[in-house]
Amino acid sequence: MGGYVSRRHALSYARVIRTPGVLPALLSVYAGALPFGILNLALLLFVERRTGSIEAGGVVIAGFGLGNAVGLVVQGRLLDRGAPRWTIGGAGLLCTCMLVASALCAPPGLPTPLYVALVGVAGATVPAVTTFVRSSLPALVADASQRASAYALLAVLFQAAVATGPLLVSCTLLVAGPMTAILAAAGAVLVATAACLLAAGGLQTPRRAPPARAGDRPRLSAGLVTVVLVGACVGTVTGLTSVAVPAAAIEHGHSVISGLAFGALAIGDLCGGMVVGGRLSRAWPITARLEWSLLAAAIVSTLAAAATSRPVLLVPVLFLGGIVGAPVGITLSTLLDHVVDRRRLAEAYAMLVSAGLAAAAAGSALAGSAVGIARPTGLLLCGGALLLVADVWTIARRSTLASETDD
Repeated sequence: MGGYVSRRHALSYARVIRTPGVLPALLSVYAGALPFGILNLALLLFVERRTGSIEAGGVVIAGFGLGNAVGLVVQGRLLDRGAPRWTIGGAGLLCTCMLVASALCAPPGLPTPLYVALVGVAGATVPAVTTFVRSSLPALVADASQRASAYALLAVLFQAAVATGPLLVSCTLLVAGPMTAILAAAGAVLVATAACLLAAGGLQTPRRAPPARAGDRPRLSAGLVTVVLVGACVGTVTGLTSVAVPAAAIEHGHSVISGLAFGALAIGDLCGGMVVGGRLSRAWPITARLEWSLLAAAIVSTLAAAATSRPVLLVPVLFLGGIVGAPVGITLSTLLDHVVDRRRLAEAYAMLVSAGLAAAAAGSALAGSAVGIARPTGLLLCGGALLLVADVWTIARRSTLASETDD
């Protein structure tokens, strides 16, 4: 039976890929996600090497994440209004220029607040390729079961790019420095922009809905509030982890391990999205997937805290964390189809992602200022506790999701 389910899932992936317009769009997602895999780690290490302060690095990547959160909301609204080429093209060109500037002008030569602002603009202008493709998939893939596979493929390709990024940074550290990695991210933004513009001919985002009428579902439904706040909790944990892992590696004189650990996390997420997510989608109701995945991720975060004394152990532990946490992102994305109107899907997806990014920025800033006191172990324990809070919130708000979903 398990083999039959696996074959059926593989066939569903194959049908999705053969759908006209889907494959170019998904490939543009990979290119668009690659800068995220590179920049968080590259910026932190770049600033730490220039200033000797990992706290400053935490603030810088917080500025990048906060800028990206704001930029996604703005770009999501523009995409809903039917302006993908101008939105993606303009943002991509500006982002490339800002990233080149951030690689050439850095503290202490440039005051840290100005550098944070520069990096924030770069984050705000990262082209919203994934948002555009995610909001376009329902129009391309008519069958509901195949749409679930399409969302899983999107998440897997995103994580594949995020996995590649830290590994590229680690390789770059062996032959050059983090500045080269930032310049590589600028090049990836240009490639992603071009790929998305080429794919845009076969994609369309539904036009913005007309003003609400009596009986229409409200824009900020109870289910959307539940989904967004869970995403914010997960984002905060991401921010704490983005500082805790490099801090543990630097503390023991092995900064290269941080790139390997984040790469393992993303590869685990990729594997979990392809295998665990597919099986869970057939075995459990959608709310149960979210609840159990959050609980498992909380347990792994606690294991990671215990592994900080020997940073090499963070590589397998974070790989496990990626596997058990993968269904969280896929499930949150799938829930959007049930809690918002399709014509507002780009804005809702941007809201979900930007909430996670803003929370990750806050988590990075908090971790950067508290790492000297709490140490990496304390930061990861706080992350595990926050995931438990998110799990309790999901259970308490189950009715807002179950009443709007029929999976």
